[in-house]
Amino acid sequence: YVPQSFLLLLFTLTFAPRVHAQWVTRLNPHNITLRAVSLSSLWTGMTVGDSSYVVVTHKALTATGVIGDWVMQQPGFDRSITLYAVAYAGDTLHAAIGGSNGSLASTSDGGSTWNHISIGTTATIRAITWNKSTSSPVLVGVGDGGLVIRSTDQGQTWKTISPATSRQLNAISFG
Repeated sequence: YVPQSFLLLLFTLTFAPRVHAQWVTRLNPHNITLRAVSLSSLWTGMTVGDSSYVVVTHKALTATGVIGDWVMQQPGFDRSITLYAVAYAGDTLHAAIGGSNGSLASTSDGGSTWNHISIGTTATIRAITWNKSTSSPVLVGVGDGGLVIRSTDQGQTWKTISPATSRQLNAISFG
């Protein structure tokens, strides 16, 4: 499948000078379509995809370029949920994920437990990013129907910002 292959290729070229077939199998043994990846500022990586798929590694990059083992997480969503968005919030413990039907969750322990957050919509969340400030991380997410959401407490609570458009928003980035 082209998007899955592209994401894996992008991920591989960006983070792994030496990649083995074994690593690819450990990352995605069920051939799930991967939709997004995020790295913390401290060498931890998380990727999400179809069927509520979430995996984490605590050795995304090392001095030798070797990628560590990936551990599957259980975010507690129904398997029918597609996760499109993931972002760390300054460290290896705080992250947020989002996807279809307004699905949004945060973790403050690296993905061991997840806090489901209701934002009062069923719009698909397409992207989440953070401002890369470790002193005061701000997370912003976007999605269908011009959805814009914001968190100033590392993803624990979110506020919906009035959309400027009703169009689908697919990506966001801090300058």
